[in-house]
Parts: sequence; C-alpha cells; structure tokens
Amino acid sequence: MWNVHGKKIRARHQSHSAHCIAAVTLHLNALKAIDPNVTRYLEDIEDHLNTFLEEVSRIMGVCNSLRDEVNSYRDRQQQKVLYVLTLVTTLVMPTHLLTGIFGMNWQDEEGKPVVPGLGVMEESRGYFLFWGLAITLTALIWFTFSRVLKWI
Repeated sequence: MWNVHGKKIRARHQSHSAHCIAAVTLHLNALKAIDPNVTRYLEDIEDHLNTFLEEVSRIMGVCNSLRDEVNSYRDRQQQKVLYVLTLVTTLVMPTHLLTGIFGMNWQDEEGKPVVPGLGVMEESRGYFLFWGLAITLTALIWFTFSRVLKWI
C-alpha cells in the first residue's frame, strides 16, 4: 500500500515538473526570433510533454484505483472477522447465562441449593443439567441461525 502511495507522490512530482517545462516551451514557441527548426523541435517537445502528462494522469488514476481496491479488501476482511466474532459470541451466550443462574447461591427451606425453575440441584444431577441445557440452547441458536434465518 505504501509503495503505491510513494509511486503516486513521485508521479505527481514529475507531473508538476513536466507542467513547468511545458510552460517554458510554450513561451519559447511564442517568440518570433527563434529559428523555425528550433520552433519545430520545441513543438515536438511540447507534444511529448503533453503525452507524458496524460500518461502520468492515467497512472495516478490507477494508483487511486489500487488504493480503493486495497481499502475495499481490508473492509471485507474486517467484516468477515466481525461476523465470526459475533457468531461465536452469540453461540456462547447461553452458557454465560446458565453460569450466572447456576452460580447464584439460592437455598430452599432445608438449606439445599436450588436453581429457580429447575428445582433442587444435587451433585449428581446439576452437572448434567447444566451441560444439557447449555448444549441444547446452543444447538437451538445454531439451528435457528442456519436453517430458519439462513445467516450461516
């Protein structure tokens, strides 16, 4: 990217120099005291300079086009990364929610740990219930995104 920018700066500098030289040759051609052969030679130089300026202008356009293409490619790459990041975050969200719910210290009247809506959490049941709910909710989100909404 920087190489293209450097080429563009160099082309702009050469264009400026060529404009100056073209102005000098135009001024010299306006003088009547110059030999006709020299005048013809200066006209050729002016034509070559105009061709050079057109070519430099075209090259600067190509540099602008390349810069726009690189920026467009970077934007597409960034969008892909953000899409994957958002997708992963959304798929992991049920696990975070369940961790928060299971991590709360609720107890029933007998002092046993309770999760609201799920009942008493015993050691043999709590681990499987947590992972069962987490995997089911994640699969449900995946199914919704891929089959119903067609986002994946």
